[in-house]
Amino acid sequence: MATPRLRFCNLCLDFVHEHYTIAALRGINLTLHAGEILALVGESGCGKSVLLKSVLGLNASRAKLKAGAIYFYPATFDGKLSPALDLTHLPEGKLRKLRGQLIAAMFQDSEQALHPTITVGQQIVRQLKRLQGLSELQAQKRMLELLTTLHLPQATALAKRVPAQLSGGQRQRCALALALAGQVQVLLADEITSALDLTARRTLLRLLLQLKQAQDLSVLFVTHDLAAAAAVADRIGVMYAGRLVEIGSATEICFDPRHPYTKALLAAQPASFEPGKPLPTVPGQAPRLLNPPPGDLFARRDAQALGVDYVRTPPFFALSATHAAATWQLHPKVCGINYPLCPEMMGENLD
Repeated sequence: MATPRLRFCNLCLDFVHEHYTIAALRGINLTLHAGEILALVGESGCGKSVLLKSVLGLNASRAKLKAGAIYFYPATFDGKLSPALDLTHLPEGKLRKLRGQLIAAMFQDSEQALHPTITVGQQIVRQLKRLQGLSELQAQKRMLELLTTLHLPQATALAKRVPAQLSGGQRQRCALALALAGQVQVLLADEITSALDLTARRTLLRLLLQLKQAQDLSVLFVTHDLAAAAAVADRIGVMYAGRLVEIGSATEICFDPRHPYTKALLAAQPASFEPGKPLPTVPGQAPRLLNPPPGDLFARRDAQALGVDYVRTPPFFALSATHAAATWQLHPKVCGINYPLCPEMMGENLD
């Protein structure tokens, strides 16, 4: 059985403003396993980045936990074996110890992670000394090893440059070196390939795969790029309007999608474009989450929606040991197959 590393249990999170509240996450149940890359895909505003930032308490101050928990299962904590840690209720002092040390985060804009006037080598050295207590000489050696591991040529010369003297791909790999300066067990990667050209994107994705295999690293990979997710992810979770609507292996999601939204996302990918024809898009607009309507929130954009979709939120039906989708299209009265329910996935998914 796969070892859990990070588990979201019925996570519900609101953004509370003076006159209104946005239901950003609505009953998320999800597990990231040791040595796994789990990709989260979906349109902007679906909650995938909010979910990632909630792990380390990085959301805006208006974010309020409504229900649920996030459990981290570290191999060690404070130098000893540790039981599961509830990150949503962990004191700030202990949470600060985890940040960068056991759980690290990377974001789309590498310039935000790197100081503009300090050489990238010195920034990595400082991080290594802070997180691992290395001497200056030890940190210098480890810094060069990290840069070499991340396929940055002429590491000694590159380490003496400031971020503005590097390409976008080089900056992002230096940001990855900063993220790996601790004894990282979980990497939170939020749209880290979005600003890169094709070559740099492929290089970074290959590095994620190599790090996963070499270090048993667990990666929560948030992206809007289904092709990137399919290239590296062991599993893909599809989010819509604050909910998880489908999860499965990369093969199951890309070649046997079951939720109408997943099908629409795949149909809108660049590979499906035909010259001379309108660009495919997902029809309609995502619902506002100020006062979300009942039922399957994608129903109002789905030409094949059933009547029940407008009034009741569907449960998750299990298609295999790894594949589940929350859609009434999988109800035995609709599809003729008695797929079992997944009660552990439901959370707040039943109205």
